[in-house]
Amino acid sequence: MKFSIVCQCTGVGCNLCEGTGFIPSTDLHFADLKEGVSYKVIGPYSDEFSFAEAYIKRGTDTLSFTFTSQDEANGGQSQNAELRIVVFKIELLGLLRNIGIKYGIPENESEFLIKHLVDYQDLDVYQVSDLVEVIGVGIEEAEMTGNLREWDSKYGTTLRCMVSILPKSEWSVDLDYAELCGYIVDRMNRDNVTLLWALREFEKDRSNARGVSVLDILVRSVKTLGQLERDIMLKMKPVQPFILSKKHKEVAEKALQSYIEFSPLTPKSINRGCCEDFAEYLNSSYTSEGLSSHETFCTFDFISSNVSLSDYTGDCECIKDWREDSMSSLGVPFKYFQEYRKKVEKFEPKSLVCYHVWLYDGKYHYDSECLDGVINPLELPFFQRLTMGQN
Repeated sequence: MKFSIVCQCTGVGCNLCEGTGFIPSTDLHFADLKEGVSYKVIGPYSDEFSFAEAYIKRGTDTLSFTFTSQDEANGGQSQNAELRIVVFKIELLGLLRNIGIKYGIPENESEFLIKHLVDYQDLDVYQVSDLVEVIGVGIEEAEMTGNLREWDSKYGTTLRCMVSILPKSEWSVDLDYAELCGYIVDRMNRDNVTLLWALREFEKDRSNARGVSVLDILVRSVKTLGQLERDIMLKMKPVQPFILSKKHKEVAEKALQSYIEFSPLTPKSINRGCCEDFAEYLNSSYTSEGLSSHETFCTFDFISSNVSLSDYTGDCECIKDWREDSMSSLGVPFKYFQEYRKKVEKFEPKSLVCYHVWLYDGKYHYDSECLDGVINPLELPFFQRLTMGQN
């Protein structure tokens, strides 16, 4: 990496920077950084939070990082470079170090950051390269992946209040909305209060999404109060007492054999174009035996309510339109979805996913390949194949 200091000159005849605006420098230490002076680091740095250039500036009690995106093709700065700004209180580093010392190094996305803070406790000797690659990128990742949120909830801290990141990622916005919905549902169920009362309590509670108002969250999430009320009611809807009884299981197994008996289909190939028809066939088999039918779900149920289904004209949809607030009620944990999405995008950069239909008995999701069912629908064989570049 190359290092330089942003020159404070105002003319092209400067003897220090020779009109370039940057004074070449060595890899300085944190103790050498002067307040209010920008230091430039030229990458590239390549991972999920890659950058071509980074600027670091020390404030009285803060550190700020400005990252410019790199061109994926050549590793240099993109012609239409995007800026990512990360600002946090220096005090945060000590709190994170204490978490690592007291509770151990976490096994999540922030493992490297926390381990570095624990192993190297003297901030003054940190080099600029460490500050950018480990600290700046690490804090950004800890916030974007929800690690700070997790620790605040687990340890009663307010780590998120010490960090500001712009622009907000889609995942971060979704997390705030999902947290709002979860909080409201919990208060209404636990304390038997009204929606408006729960909304007011959310804004008074300092442990919510960084103290932002309900209106801020709705605006950032492009949601109306009506949509929020609808999503709350959906989450509060009691689970249907269907459950795949022994009789249901027997009928399902016979129906599957009957469905494929006089055709070239297999349980696996049913899920390549006949899944919706099979789901209807199963439910009709249940009702003909005097049993209750089961609820039907499809991949469109993962899509955010502010994405129009009319945008999809084929049999595929984009995984980028799947939203945590739409998926959590179906048994998909947010962290699981994050890892799942990364695996899928390794094989399918456009993140296209084929349309799929399955049944839900009130506890388990199941289809022709998995009559025993799974609690998390993304663990159905159909979805697991996508993580291996199949289907």
